[in-house]
Amino acid sequence: PGTYTVELAKSINGEVTKLVEPVSFEVNTLDNQTVPVSDPAAMLAFHQQLMKLSKSANGARSTYNQLQEALKYYQAAARVVKSASLNEKLDMLEEKLEKIQIAMFGDSIKEQLEIDQAPSLSNRVNTAIYTGTSSFSDPTGTSKQVKQIAEKYLDPVIASLKQIMNEDVPAINAELDANQAPWTPGRIIEIKD
Repeated sequence: PGTYTVELAKSINGEVTKLVEPVSFEVNTLDNQTVPVSDPAAMLAFHQQLMKLSKSANGARSTYNQLQEALKYYQAAARVVKSASLNEKLDMLEEKLEKIQIAMFGDSIKEQLEIDQAPSLSNRVNTAIYTGTSSFSDPTGTSKQVKQIAEKYLDPVIASLKQIMNEDVPAINAELDANQAPWTPGRIIEIKD
């Protein structure tokens, strides 16, 4: 609910032409909720926090996927140059990514064997977002708690990913450069004598 404006313009070959001046309009709630919200501003703030959680989790998942893809290229390049220290760095990266994978998505082997395990970070985040945004009533204590738990488990994953991106990847790229390894994504090979 609130006051909004709408305007209309067209864009042809990069030239934007305004068609209509901005017009204000009011959005009202239907007041058809079983349990009406007592503090709309607090509900909106909670929904915004959940969207921030969602963006953080999606960013972590995308970064993890990019690192998994990069690892394949690093390992292929390492087979060409045969460097023990590079192999050690890649083994450590693979180990870190495996821990992140288990934290984010759960242990796939336990899942296949139907062994009980705690919910994965992905499950926790999805539950927090679904339960929090699917209700237009006041956020429940449970919804707030689920969000806090998801954030608690997401924080160390983000810290690990940042450490990998800021320290491990540059060290691996430097090692690849020092060994004149083939190109890998994200690495520019200088023309030097």
